[in-house]
Amino acid sequence: MDRGDSPLASAPRVQVTIEKTLLMLLVECLAERLPGVPAGVHDLADAQVQAIETWVEANLGESISIDDLAVVAGASPRSVQKSFRRLRGCSPMTWVTRRRLARARSLLDHADDTTTVTDVALYCGFFQFGRFAVRYRQEFQEKPSETLARARKSAERRAQNEGASRSRLG
Repeated sequence: MDRGDSPLASAPRVQVTIEKTLLMLLVECLAERLPGVPAGVHDLADAQVQAIETWVEANLGESISIDDLAVVAGASPRSVQKSFRRLRGCSPMTWVTRRRLARARSLLDHADDTTTVTDVALYCGFFQFGRFAVRYRQEFQEKPSETLARARKSAERRAQNEGASRSRLG
């Protein structure tokens, strides 16, 4: 950056981003070394993490970023990340993805004849369908289309059984 012919020197936005990142890292390093500051003092409380989780559940279909979660908690993105790792054992965005996948599975399990995998993916906030299918399969060991097909077969069997029961009673 200090060379005049560097591509970074001619891109002011890159310089500002690098400066902010370096400053943030310096502040975090200093905070880690302050004497008398108990470990985890910068972590969010359980109530704040639960508030984030409630907000995420209500907004799963929307684009969600770590900055959005920080606003909900009234904390820094770094605090949100640390707290999720401590309290949930994963990053906040991993937790969001898992919730989206769980919602997608539930919707596919209770699908009707008009439900499509694409509609479910979009409803749950997945806008890259290939990645959705890959993550779904990793999480549930089956394709979303397989879940949908199984749910439709179950619905057909239930409908046939109900029809048979009505005909015996009538």
